[in-house]
Amino acid sequence: MQEAILHPFIDAATIHRRVAELALEIKRDFTGTELAVVSVLKGSFMFTADLVRRLYEEKVPIQIDFLQVSSYGSGTESSGSLKLTRDISMDVRAITFFSWTTSWIRAAPPRSSIAF
Repeated sequence: MQEAILHPFIDAATIHRRVAELALEIKRDFTGTELAVVSVLKGSFMFTADLVRRLYEEKVPIQIDFLQVSSYGSGTESSGSLKLTRDISMDVRAITFFSWTTSWIRAAPPRSSIAF
């Protein structure tokens, strides 16, 4: 069996530059606010780490937490429906979500004290 050859879709320098720009945009837009950064595991944790590192360098106060969803269960193909497998533990007033997965999270019944 021949191994697949993977090529970067976006090069590291471009990602690094955009994360730095995003951190500055967040700093500008949310000055004076402590942010709650919620990362959806497992796919976003590397991006979240890079972004949080840049926010820390910009002295933006943040809290960080993680949640996890699954559509695979024990199989290798998506079931087409998402299941919450790890909820956040922090108490937050409001969360702004981005991405397809978080569209499902937003539509899910409220948990803890999360306001969508």
